[in-house]
Amino acid sequence: MKKKNLTYQLLTLSMIFLLVIPVIVSGQKKIQQLKSELEHSPTSRKIEIYNDLSAELRFSERDEALRYARNALHLARNIKDTAKIALSQKNIGIIHFFTGEMDKARKAYEKALDRYTQINHREGMANLNHNLGLLLKEKGKYEGAIKYYRRSLQFEKEQNDKEGGGHYPE
Repeated sequence: MKKKNLTYQLLTLSMIFLLVIPVIVSGQKKIQQLKSELEHSPTSRKIEIYNDLSAELRFSERDEALRYARNALHLARNIKDTAKIALSQKNIGIIHFFTGEMDKARKAYEKALDRYTQINHREGMANLNHNLGLLLKEKGKYEGAIKYYRRSLQFEKEQNDKEGGGHYPE
């Protein structure tokens, strides 16, 4: 019985290893590709790359991810691109959320939501309301969370009515 259990455990670990390694290698390739593209890219593209790097690294290298998001925010402010400012602030909020810095996350999310509202970016508004709902849920503030979830759902329904879709934002 013990031998079967050990065999099963080894087989399970081997399968996990075989499934995880390609994902890690793929992610590393993407990160290297983005970094190599940075040097010769125009400012607008650099902002996109910094935000992409921030998203790729937010679970493994949070300090580096935060640095990339802040670089994106700085450049986006320099060229006064409201949508890119909002995305950078959202990425900063996500990193703070996953490090447990809920007050910093909320401030970043609210700034991003204000920016998306300025330009009537409905998908961004839906996403940020959802993120604020998650944050309040984590803090045990369920009434507030429900309020944000409902707003998010309303924006998503409006978007689906226009596009004929039925998905929820990423």
